[in-house]
Amino acid sequence: MVALGTGSVGARLDKNGKEHYVGGWGFPIGDEASGAKLGFNAVQKLLADINWHNQAVSVTTKNSPKN
Repeated sequence: MVALGTGSVGARLDKNGKEHYVGGWGFPIGDEASGAKLGFNAVQKLLADINWHNQAVSVTTKNSPKN
């Protein structure tokens, strides 16, 4: 099972009935699939575009950096 939201965690039940978990530590530690981490990365990219190109540059728009 995988749970994704503001955080992410994976869990499985092995053939002996033992539970195993991965992730769930929170985005500051490396929760790469969390909504918080994805939002953080989006804002980081936006601010980098503004710093380097003096405008927001997006692959979803016609805006492109002026060379």
